[in-house]
Amino acid sequence: MAAGDMATYLMDSRFPLHPKTSVIYHVKLTGSSLIYAPVIKGNHVQNKTVTVNFDDIIGCHCMKNSDKSKNTSLSHGDATSAYFCIYTYPQIKKILGNKKTRKRNALTFVVNTSETLEENMKIAVRWRLTLVNCLRGQHTGLETESLVTQAPASRRVLVLVNPHSGPGKALKIFQERVVALLAEADYQHHLIVTDHSGHAKEIAQTLELDKWYGVLIVSGDGLIYEVINGLMTRPDWQEAIKTPLGCVPGGSGNAMCCSICHSAGETVKENLLLNSVFLLTKHKISDMDLVAVDTLDGRAYSFLSVVWGLIADIDIESEKYRYLGNARFTVGAIARILNLRTYRGKLSFLPITDYKEPPRLLIHSNSQLTTPTNEIRPKNLPRTMSAPPTPVSVSVNHTDQSESGPELGTQELANDLEDVTLAQVDYKDEDIDTTKGQDTTLLASGDHCQAADVKTPLLTPLNQPINTEEDQGGHWVTIEDDFITVAALYQTHLNPDLLAAPLSHFNDGVIHLMFVRSPISKGQLINLLTTMETGKHIDSPHVETVAVKAFRIEPLTPRGNIVVDGELMKYGPVQGQILPSPARIMTG
Repeated sequence: MAAGDMATYLMDSRFPLHPKTSVIYHVKLTGSSLIYAPVIKGNHVQNKTVTVNFDDIIGCHCMKNSDKSKNTSLSHGDATSAYFCIYTYPQIKKILGNKKTRKRNALTFVVNTSETLEENMKIAVRWRLTLVNCLRGQHTGLETESLVTQAPASRRVLVLVNPHSGPGKALKIFQERVVALLAEADYQHHLIVTDHSGHAKEIAQTLELDKWYGVLIVSGDGLIYEVINGLMTRPDWQEAIKTPLGCVPGGSGNAMCCSICHSAGETVKENLLLNSVFLLTKHKISDMDLVAVDTLDGRAYSFLSVVWGLIADIDIESEKYRYLGNARFTVGAIARILNLRTYRGKLSFLPITDYKEPPRLLIHSNSQLTTPTNEIRPKNLPRTMSAPPTPVSVSVNHTDQSESGPELGTQELANDLEDVTLAQVDYKDEDIDTTKGQDTTLLASGDHCQAADVKTPLLTPLNQPINTEEDQGGHWVTIEDDFITVAALYQTHLNPDLLAAPLSHFNDGVIHLMFVRSPISKGQLINLLTTMETGKHIDSPHVETVAVKAFRIEPLTPRGNIVVDGELMKYGPVQGQILPSPARIMTG
């Protein structure tokens, strides 16, 4: 190859590919992709060139022959050979249909150009460091010396698992299908299994922030809600809430995971677990809005939604079908629509742009607000309730051959190769921790359980009227009517089947207020819920959507459910105001 051609690549060499090493490959690394092609008679074959974009690569490890393989006949080399294994998860088109799914493909190149393992390993390490630094965004031009000499810091995350969330498989999911992939992406982790309601909030309230790159939550949306509210009830809440939060679907709805995957262009209906973990490994962080919510239970901080009426009823009343996973919402929806309720109430909101009342619907002003009585309080466990699990050992070399989904992080080379990168830094899980929130090796000392001083000038106390005067460029609008459902939304999804707010973005500074008024037939409502799977419900004449800064719901019907981020609140008035971008999430 000419010197001029060499200058266009960060790295350029020729290696066999394990385990079939009879063919030599010309391997090149650019600032955005890995390119390799077989070499025949000294020239690489153009029509067999494979390009792997960095978007599909999560990490690279160096390896050597394991002790058990040194005394066997190896076709790919001897004890002096070194290896660098590149972990890729490209999107593969399914045999049937046009849908694509990610599938793991580990590319292991053999370095055997020198006579000693030490020299070959130096070459393997140079390739690994250059690739990993490029994946972390450290590539600046074609000057490679800094890329091959400085190893990026491994990132240590605190993992919180609620083993009883959803179908009760969160701990198994993490240990068997997530740990190895995190290791491939150079994440270290410490695992804490929550064992009582509020445990995650306690941990977040006392977390020593500088010890962690972020917090990874393996559960449903309830544990995310706990962590956020724990971080927001610290005196240093403005710094604490900037701690990056990641999530792995372990619950029933998994709305946050669905919203993250949807935003990144990954599929939601299939392979949600694989897609969610894949995005975590990309080391990308996004700002996220929160909403300060006042209920009769007090102030809380919401990342997902506030719902009243049909959607809230389905969420709470389907608890008894939790063992069905996400299917519980379908069963609950059918049961509730067959016995449809309507709710009288006042809905007030501060729109971002002028609001025009639809001609067919009128605002009623002849009713007076009454104090709700005889509230419904289903006797179900809190969403974050957990029980102490039986400790299970964790291995990064686990192979998942279950039918529950595609394998994650499978180490198919474990029989004859030893991962040098893992040997240098312990990526395995530490002892499973079931502390009740006061592990002194993880948490800071002192009282951190104080209310955050968060200003919400658009809100007045719930027992006082809203401020109807013009404020920050808009007027409050109040509608009193019979409602089927009201939902204040700030993520795209409520579960994999409900693309409830298709126009929402993590940090758009908007509460997407959606409501449906009576009358509407059961058939029309079923059709409406069906179209929510694709987000086309917002085009229905039965659905009103308004972009708002703040809202208040005042139920006049004395019975019902108020649900914030999937958590049942005391029934009564509820209000919220957008807080632009205080939090951060791992989005890929």
